[in-house]
Amino acid sequence: MEDKTKSYRELGWKLIMLKSLRRGSIWKLNPDMQLHMGQLPVLECIINNKGCAQRDLCERLKVSAPTITNSCRRLEDSGLIVREVDSENRRSNRLYPTPDGEALAAKCRAGFDTTDALTFDALTPEEQETFAALMDKMIAALQKETSEDDLCAPCMHHHGGHHGGGRHDGGRSR
Repeated sequence: MEDKTKSYRELGWKLIMLKSLRRGSIWKLNPDMQLHMGQLPVLECIINNKGCAQRDLCERLKVSAPTITNSCRRLEDSGLIVREVDSENRRSNRLYPTPDGEALAAKCRAGFDTTDALTFDALTPEEQETFAALMDKMIAALQKETSEDDLCAPCMHHHGGHHGGGRHDGGRSR
């Protein structure tokens, strides 16, 4: 069992290192990025689905309603999205990107795409497929044991008080 535990620890450390290096690369390419790491998927989903409701984001991004509510509030407070009351259901809001939101998303996407290329060009197409299949398998195994409410998605890390006051930006100011 000790060999298995040691192997698990090494694999876990490699996952942490990969995440850390990717985050560092993204911040290096976008030093003035005004988004938390997990907000880009939310903003891009709104851009690609103009007029969507928050519940649509929850379904598309597989995240909890409180997390989406928090992300949307931050994006709105930053002037990157606007909420408009649904004319057919006054209790529902529709979400739209602002021009500033679209511009910032495009700028940040370029940095993420460059980091993705640096990361995955090291693998052959076959290795990329295998890696994706293995990650899917690990994600499915963990999803059986973890509820959506335990995750701070879309960045999808577990809340356990480990990231100091809820900061998601590596200590950078918003």
